[in-house]
Amino acid sequence: MKKIKIKNNNKNVIKNPKVTLINEKGEGYEFNKNTALKSIIKRIINGFDKIYLIKKNEGEKIVKDIKYTNGVIITKFVEDRKTYIIDFQKLEKLSSIFLITNLKFKVRENYEIINDIVEFNKETYEIIGFLLNNSYINQENIIELEELIFKNIFYENFKINSLFLRNIKNNKLIILDVKKISVDTIRKEIKISIKKRKSIIKKILDENDLILETIFTISSIEVNFEFDA
Repeated sequence: MKKIKIKNNNKNVIKNPKVTLINEKGEGYEFNKNTALKSIIKRIINGFDKIYLIKKNEGEKIVKDIKYTNGVIITKFVEDRKTYIIDFQKLEKLSSIFLITNLKFKVRENYEIINDIVEFNKETYEIIGFLLNNSYINQENIIELEELIFKNIFYENFKINSLFLRNIKNNKLIILDVKKISVDTIRKEIKISIKKRKSIIKKILDENDLILETIFTISSIEVNFEFDA
């Protein structure tokens, strides 16, 4: 989906605010543009799943309604009749993972996009994305990865840090920290060892495995460089 271009001089655009989430107890968690995406997602998984405050230069406002539509985050505040656009990349990335319903984050179920299906710890999961260095990659922005690799391949080591998996049965999201990735280029098989877990993700890739195919390609490049060195 093509994102609507936002003009920076629009008075109703709030750029890179601080956002406060709350849990059922009313405890708060604040994040900003410098907060790691993985840290925010872990907090959401652990119950800080309701958007409560948006802090901007003029002060803080309680959120009345917030929606993500056509690539734009639209917000209304309590005791404010105006409608605002939130120009905040962190919140946009969260909106690609979660649905925002009644101010709360809910794990998105992808019906239009078929993500890779894997078995882990005797349960079935859908891989919805992964962290490559500090960049979150999913099916929506995976094409941008080609440009990232092209720009950095000769001077930066790529590291796949974490996988984001959705449990097919209960729709819960888990984050797995990657320990090691092994590939068999002849069988086109990938094995992913997870930190602090005995179970591994193991699969022979097929035509539906777009995310795993990308991870496989990156890992194959690393193997080739190590071999040539």
